[in-house]
Amino acid sequence: MPEALTSAAALGAQNLLAPAVLFFVLGLFGGFARSDLSLPASTSRTLSLFLMLCIGFKGGVEAADAGLSEGFLRAGVAGLLLSLTWPLVAYPVLRRLGGLERASAAATAAAFGSVSVVTYAAGADFLAAHGVAFSGYMTAVLAIMEAPAILTALIIARRAAEGSGAGHGMGSILREVFLGGPALMLVGSFLIGLTTGERGMARLDVFVNPVFQGALCLFLLDMGLAAARSLTDAGRPPARVLALGIALPLA
Repeated sequence: MPEALTSAAALGAQNLLAPAVLFFVLGLFGGFARSDLSLPASTSRTLSLFLMLCIGFKGGVEAADAGLSEGFLRAGVAGLLLSLTWPLVAYPVLRRLGGLERASAAATAAAFGSVSVVTYAAGADFLAAHGVAFSGYMTAVLAIMEAPAILTALIIARRAAEGSGAGHGMGSILREVFLGGPALMLVGSFLIGLTTGERGMARLDVFVNPVFQGALCLFLLDMGLAAARSLTDAGRPPARVLALGIALPLA
């Protein structure tokens, strides 16, 4: 047991010392120190779309290689159900235990239910660096899980808004979920990768693989800056909210 704990601690330390994570820490430091380090808003959006393109396209190529296997179908259905239902679990917990108001609780529940592209990329890189094989179609499952949690959370927020007379129609909600820039890029890139397969990957390999890491580091730097400045402006969140921010993702 002690050897297993030591090994787990060593692996955790390696993951936390990955370049992408350290760039996030650099962004946090810059934001808290009120440095003028920043990325233009247009650059931040471009990086986000680039990451969606890379992950969606690569997932489509890997799904084409895997085919409609039983494992892919089971994982896809499980991911879809988890993404749809997890906000329904997280929302009341955030409202009652976290004390968040309705809109904030719904938005946070969506973040917990929808898979983080950056977290997925960091996890995949960690497994690859340690020689742990995993099914290529899991990137396709990521694409499947992107929108359902957001849809569920928006419906929750809509019902809350209807109580205050500020609701939006279901048509506008569906349009926002499925035709929003990042979601459309992720799903569209996945379909393009699925259609072109290895032939397409041969043309975009440098763009999708080696360049991806640098873009990820810049994106996390920007996220660190944004997180630090938001915390500085809004003040420190209550301890119970911080505790849920750790416990819910682990759950």
